[in-house]
Amino acid sequence: MEELHGLLSCGIRFLVARKLHAWQVDDCVREVFDRVVRGIQSGDLGNPVRLVQYVRMHLTTHIREIQDQQMPGHTADSSSLPCVTDEHRQVMQDLLLCLSPNERESMDRFFVQGHDDRRICRELRVPAAEFRSLRSRVKARFHELCPQGAVGVG
Repeated sequence: MEELHGLLSCGIRFLVARKLHAWQVDDCVREVFDRVVRGIQSGDLGNPVRLVQYVRMHLTTHIREIQDQQMPGHTADSSSLPCVTDEHRQVMQDLLLCLSPNERESMDRFFVQGHDDRRICRELRVPAAEFRSLRSRVKARFHELCPQGAVGVG
C-alpha cells in the first residue's frame, strides 16, 4: 500500500492542485487513494493495466463532488453534457441512437434527464464501473463529433 501511495500520490496531487484550492489537496488525495484501494480490494479494478484510468476516474468524480458542494444551488444535472446548440443536440441524439437500449436508457437518464449516476446504477442494476466506462466513451465520442472548444463537459 505504501508503494502504491508513493507512486500515485504525486500525480494525483498535481492534478488536484490544478482544480481545487491548496487547502483541499491533501484531503482529496487521501480520499481518492482510499477509494482506489477499496476498489482494488473489492475486485472492481479487474485489469491492473487500467490502474491509471481507474485512478483518474475516481479523481475526476471526487473533484466534481467537491466542486458541487461548493456551488450553492448547484444540482446533480450539472455534470450532464450542455447541448447548447441544435447541432450539439443532434449529435447527442445520434450518439444515443447508436447505443443498445439499456445503454441508451442509462445515458439518457444521465445526460438528458440529469439523474445521479448512483441512482441510475441502482435502478437499472448496472455495475458502477460499467456505467462510468460507457459515460466516458460517450463523452469522448461527443467531443470528437462536436467542434473543438464549443462544449465544456464537467
